[in-house]
Amino acid sequence: GEPRDFDAEDWWFETRFECEGPASGETVALRFAGLATLTAVWLNGVPILASENMFLEHLVDVAHLLREKNHLVIVARSINAFLAVRRPRPRWRTPMVANQQLRWLRTTLLGRTPGWSPPAAPVGPWRPIHLLRRRRPFIEDLRLDVSATDTDGLLDCSLQFSGAKIDDVASVAVAATRGDECSRVPLSFDARTGRWAARLVVPGAQLWWPHTHGEPALYQARIEATLRTHGRMD
Repeated sequence: GEPRDFDAEDWWFETRFECEGPASGETVALRFAGLATLTAVWLNGVPILASENMFLEHLVDVAHLLREKNHLVIVARSINAFLAVRRPRPRWRTPMVANQQLRWLRTTLLGRTPGWSPPAAPVGPWRPIHLLRRRRPFIEDLRLDVSATDTDGLLDCSLQFSGAKIDDVASVAVAATRGDECSRVPLSFDARTGRWAARLVVPGAQLWWPHTHGEPALYQARIEATLRTHGRMD
């Protein structure tokens, strides 16, 4: 068909679904695995989420909003309208990109590089949306930040437990393994932030290299938690 600039318009998505209310001790959440790009979400007329990063995943508690019949609405706002606002010019011009101001957004350049990819930018839900019902605690908002010194690897880890109180957590740790190597450190609770956090140091960590420059050394990160009421969870 005729070329159409998907970034020039607002796009609305909606669906209706039936759902039973949460049972005793049950948590119910909507999981948005990816929304492109300037988006807002309503459930039954109530705003529950606003996002400006298509690469983030969002988990929203909706137990208090659920009805027997539900209406979910998502809007993806026009990126062109956002980019029309005057901003500082980039120091270097990026070849092939249709709009140099895209650097202000966390979005893909696919569909926005004329002559290199088809002119069809992703808009709206580009990854699955799930309704999650859980009767046991789970880890949410897990953050892993990786860096390195001249000798060691550093993994800053923080997380929150949903459906579990502080006293329910017998132990929680983060581990990094590669082959027979294993480094582990327990997480401690920060009452100020309400999060469990720790810094894991991997002595003599092997860095990842492109195959043309060395061995692509990869480590597996794992959360190990034991709850007094539900046992071990990894």
